[in-house]
Amino acid sequence: ELGRMDTPMTPLDFRQERGFTLAEMAELVGVKSRGYISMIERGAPCSVAVALEYERLSNGRVPAATLSRDVALVDAARDRCHNGTDARYAGATSSGKVGDISGGAAA
Repeated sequence: ELGRMDTPMTPLDFRQERGFTLAEMAELVGVKSRGYISMIERGAPCSVAVALEYERLSNGRVPAATLSRDVALVDAARDRCHNGTDARYAGATSSGKVGDISGGAAA
């Protein structure tokens, strides 16, 4: 069972737990509008940068992939790559680098 610190949170839960106002949260994640934060808290998607900042500030308790479709797509592609379920990444190493993907001779 996940402990309290490992349980994913919503942006609203995180802000309220920390006692931040909308304006303080906006400043923390680097946006100018507290209205944007309110929209995110009501389920609107946000930018990749804002999603990643929420994840960083919350130590992963607000997963960026739950806030941004683009982050979710990258995470899914990374999972396919590392799990070997995507043939396009069959030559990838653990660092994510692929040998020669150009189809030509190596430089």
